[in-house]
Amino acid sequence: SRHDSDMLARIYHDKNEHGYKITSQKMFGVEVAIMTDVIKYLNDKGIYVLYVYDALLCEEKDFNLVAKTMNRIILKHGIITCIKI
Repeated sequence: SRHDSDMLARIYHDKNEHGYKITSQKMFGVEVAIMTDVIKYLNDKGIYVLYVYDALLCEEKDFNLVAKTMNRIILKHGIITCIKI
């Protein structure tokens, strides 16, 4: 809440206006769009991952490329964050 108070306020407002189910659907839609772009890019490079909730599992040898790809594509979607390692 110290770093993302504006984002949290917008989520709270959306939940109040539309209900938590609609807000959750919107947020899940963004997650799916991001992960779809990441997985498509990695598959084009011959890297196949397992998508589990909001994480990707990969072979250790592919880890750096997967992490860089996720961080790059997340930014393309306008989300300022980085993956947890």
